[in-house]
Amino acid sequence: MLLYKGVGCSHCRHTGFSGRIAIHEILEVNEAIRKLILNFEDVEDLRRAALAGNFISMFEDGLQKVVEGLTTINEIQRVL
Repeated sequence: MLLYKGVGCSHCRHTGFSGRIAIHEILEVNEAIRKLILNFEDVEDLRRAALAGNFISMFEDGLQKVVEGLTTINEIQRVL
């Protein structure tokens, strides 16, 4: 796997970054998760249900953006 490192230029003030990109955490609320939330169940039960579904953590989203060459692993570690 090829990972990128920003080298910088005058446009980005030699940081290797230009602009911003959001890192998202997405929790699809299905029936099981809805019930856990409404019943104020234990957060670990909610976490397990999320991981069993289509939950995408900020770390996973960040790693995907690293693979796509949109950011660096160092930047993901810095912000998370």
